[in-house]
Amino acid sequence: MRNLITAMIKKKILLALLTSLSSGVFLLIGGIAVIVVLVVIIFIGGEESDGGSAGCGTVGGDLTMAQMKANFEPNAKGGILEGKSQYLLDLAKKNKIPQSLFVAILAQESGWGKSQNAIQHNNVASLMGNSNELWGYKTVEDNLEHYAKILKNEYIDKGLTTPETIGPKYAPTVNATNDSGHINNNWIPTAKLIMAQLEGKSSKDSKTESNIGCTTHQGETLKGLKKYHGNLPKTKHPEFGGNAYAFRQCTWWVYNRRLELGLPCDPFFGNGGDWGSTAPSKGYSVGKKPVQGAAVSWPPYVGGAGGYGHVAFVEKVLDGGKKIHISEHNWDVPYGYGERTIDVLPQMTFIYDKKK
Repeated sequence: MRNLITAMIKKKILLALLTSLSSGVFLLIGGIAVIVVLVVIIFIGGEESDGGSAGCGTVGGDLTMAQMKANFEPNAKGGILEGKSQYLLDLAKKNKIPQSLFVAILAQESGWGKSQNAIQHNNVASLMGNSNELWGYKTVEDNLEHYAKILKNEYIDKGLTTPETIGPKYAPTVNATNDSGHINNNWIPTAKLIMAQLEGKSSKDSKTESNIGCTTHQGETLKGLKKYHGNLPKTKHPEFGGNAYAFRQCTWWVYNRRLELGLPCDPFFGNGGDWGSTAPSKGYSVGKKPVQGAAVSWPPYVGGAGGYGHVAFVEKVLDGGKKIHISEHNWDVPYGYGERTIDVLPQMTFIYDKKK
């Protein structure tokens, strides 16, 4: 199990969404403009940012300059991002990031380039260090380049390509030390709303399709899960309690996910990297073939794991068995939930059903 010390720890501020967003209402209190962000469940439904289905989400697309002039520039006027439409599109394209996703996150983080962080620190992405101290930049371009690099390396390249998959790590709602106002709860729906606005769509029309995690399951499924025809139900993760494994560790998660779906799982398989070798002695079948519903274990210091190894749950088998989409705990998000698509490694062992 790995505790990732991320390059940025997000501090959410209550953003000044302009009146063009129907979810924002201005109040003037003592000369200070405050935004009351209305819950946008009416438009796009509530989102569980600490657990979800197997990777489906709102996929961002390319933007044209016409769309930016119509939907971005009016909102950015007077702020630090005014006139930077082409630069933003080029930067997103260079880093192979969906343009509407790239711009929407910036718009949300900086109130369209008008927040205090943006104006005083050239920090439109609200990037912070491990001490929760906001970073300052010489130019806004320096900040944008840094933001693009982090988004590409820590999210896009790891299969986190939608607000639904980015949110739990970028703006966590569990154990977030810098979100006392619980503003992160609005991060996913607000990002989706801004993406739809930038693309000139209503939020109901926002393009919802698969990233790789939503791709059709392409492999075998454990017998007890065949009734789902490859589409496993959404987890009720926030309701999980304790078990014999350490709370919110990778082992804790896989045990709960297996039991949630009616699959057996021994409470004493050991550390994440031990499951492959321990399971046979507990009466479980194991092998090297990825199967939907299996637990997948790999040893210490393999595939980015730490000294205890790692274990995850196989939500889907992809690319003819060369890749798997997994759900897990305590990987990219310390003690938190995450999903990603990874290559199947020869050192991995899959734990199937208990032998009868």
